[in-house]
Amino acid sequence: MVLGAIAVLTFSIAGAQTARFGVKGGLNVSTLAGDVDDASPKIGAHVGGLVEIKITNKFAIQPEILLSLQGTKSEYRESAPGYDYTSESKINLTYLNFPVMAKFYVIPNLSLEAGPQLGVLVGAKNKYTETENDEGFVTTYSSTRDIKSGLKSVEAGVNFGASYYFTTHMFVQARFCIGISSIDENSGYYRVDNGNGNVYRYNGSSVTNNVFQASFGYRF
Repeated sequence: MVLGAIAVLTFSIAGAQTARFGVKGGLNVSTLAGDVDDASPKIGAHVGGLVEIKITNKFAIQPEILLSLQGTKSEYRESAPGYDYTSESKINLTYLNFPVMAKFYVIPNLSLEAGPQLGVLVGAKNKYTETENDEGFVTTYSSTRDIKSGLKSVEAGVNFGASYYFTTHMFVQARFCIGISSIDENSGYYRVDNGNGNVYRYNGSSVTNNVFQASFGYRF
């Protein structure tokens, strides 16, 4: 449904303006913000397609469709003479993102960009590993758990970035993607009635995606 709506919007505008299609891919450096303990950046990737719809010489609209590998990780280490313990927890989130960027060309080869983004959660797993070395006796443990049911299927975000075109076809791009809606299924205010006539109001946890993207692309 989301893809169809963006396609209708794209092609309806493109019919009256100059449209150039393209592809891009690159690096993600992502983390989770909010009610998350010991979150540190995690490396991922993104790949997808775009269409740049030129409105004027200096202004364009660029809808995109991106498969994005995001999430966060946390690490712990404990050391003593003859003993070493390490553990790592990785939250791996796979999103299909639909950004729509407004582009302003400061000079012909450089554009500043901003716009909203809708993300659809495709998959979510928590991978945990630990290793213990006690006087040379090493034990390891690992597990992978599906956590998609505890996360919201759709998130909203906003993007800020810039693109530089080496040629009329090839470009590099840097972008910050900031989540503005919580991805935690239990987030938000909710009411609890304890049965004696008193109603309590709680604020659930709030967890948002933050992603830096560095991309290389080709515009046809």
